[in-house]
Order: sequence, then C-alpha cells, then structure tokens
Amino acid sequence: MNVSLRAGGWEAEISPRGAELVSLKKDGKQLLWQGGPVWKDRCYNIFPFAGRLRGDRYRLFGKEYEMPLHGFVLSSETEGRKLSPARAAFGMTENAETLKRYPYRFRYTAEFSLDEKGISVRYTAENRDEKTMYCAFGAHPGFSLPLARGAAFGDHVLEFASDDVAELPLGGSRLRTGERIPLGGRKFPLPPEGLCPARIFETDAGRATLTAGRERIELVFPSFRYLVLWSADPALVCVEPWGSVSERENGSEQLQDRKDMLAVERGESVSREWRIEA
Repeated sequence: MNVSLRAGGWEAEISPRGAELVSLKKDGKQLLWQGGPVWKDRCYNIFPFAGRLRGDRYRLFGKEYEMPLHGFVLSSETEGRKLSPARAAFGMTENAETLKRYPYRFRYTAEFSLDEKGISVRYTAENRDEKTMYCAFGAHPGFSLPLARGAAFGDHVLEFASDDVAELPLGGSRLRTGERIPLGGRKFPLPPEGLCPARIFETDAGRATLTAGRERIELVFPSFRYLVLWSADPALVCVEPWGSVSERENGSEQLQDRKDMLAVERGESVSREWRIEA
C-alpha cells in the first residue's frame, strides 16, 4: 500500500515498489511526470550504483556479476512505515536474487521527509557482511513539463550554483568517452531536440535550478558529484543526482577500484541525501 505524506502545501505519495516517490504536489500542482509510453516511472531510487555498465556486467575481485541499469532497488519490494504525517521510511535487505548480482548482506533504507519548502530523501546502506562493501546511491526524478504555461522544451534552463561544471560525453555505446568538457558557465538551456541520449555533468555545485519564466524546481544534492539530464518526451525531463557514473568505453576498472564507489566497512553504514524544492 502506498504511503501519503502532507506538510504545508505539499503532498507526497510513495510506493513500496522500489520505495518510489510516485506523486509530489505543491498547492495541488503535480510536479512529477506521471508515466507514459516513453518512460513508465516517476522518481525511482538507484542502488547499489548508478550508471551504465558494459554489457550490464561488472567485476569485483576478479569475479563477474550481472547488474541491470541502475541496480535492483527500483524493481524490488520494500517494507514501508509512516513515521509521522510528514515522514516515512522504506527498507529492504539482501535476498537470494540480489546475492546473485551483488554479493553482500546489506540493509538499504530510503527515508522521505516533507516540510514547508519541499521534500528530502535520505538513503542509508548498512553493511551486514563480513567484508568491505562497495556501493553508491542515485535518484531518477522525472519532472512534468512545461513548468510555465506555453513554454517549449527549449525554453527551460538548468542553472548550477557553481561555475565548476563539466560534461562527461557519451559515445555510441552510451558509455563515457573519457573526455571532460567544461560547461563554460552555470547555465545549460535544454536543447530543443531533446535529451536522448542523456547528458552527464560532473560538478561540486550541490544545487541546480530548472526554470521557465517565473516557475522553478530546485534540486539540492550536496553529497552527489554527478547530475544527469535525460528526456525522450517534450513533456518530461529527468534531473538525476548520481553518486557514481557510467563506465568508460575503454575502461577496465573493477568495482573495488572505482573512485566513485563508497567503501563501507563491516558493521558500518553510509548515508546520502538530496532534496526537491519549488
């Protein structure tokens, strides 16, 4: 059963499937894409790591594992509980299927908190195994466009809170080429032709604002290094905070050697948080 939250003029609804935020309204206006032929989801969570793998496979200490794009939480059933009218937490642990793809015993939690300014999402991964666990978090929120009445896709602009922004281009295989191209400013107008394939940005900004006219949606992501833009419909744009990134076309790093992975020691836990405001 979905869990509903309220605070101020905000309303949110979270599904136990993937602990996915499926509705987010401010003063009655729906901010999230509500599904369609090009993308059926709304705002799913990413774990144990984000980004595309070569052949949907990765290696860990010499052994190869299969992992679907953006991991398995998005398609897993979680257990949810409402903590207050404005807070809820959803969680899952390893099972026979996850162990085939990710050889760790873990507890994953996504906690949602509404307030008068927006919603915060906090992820926690606890290592319940006997060995160091390597992981990263991410989110895939899709926003409904246009933000302002009559605005075209190309009328929307994403502005970062810092000049330290660089694009990591993708090759024909949709893996990274290995290049790093400075944006040359803080603003990225959405291209009229769309955002498929995705555009990946590396930044220390920690905050970015999508605007059209006087309307805005703000993402706050201080503990995420990457922000990814994707769309396959002019009525949709995904603005995604990632803690890890797609592999390079010519890369061969094992998971434990990747710099974008968090190393969680036995019995320890790690958390990351992001936020939507409007």
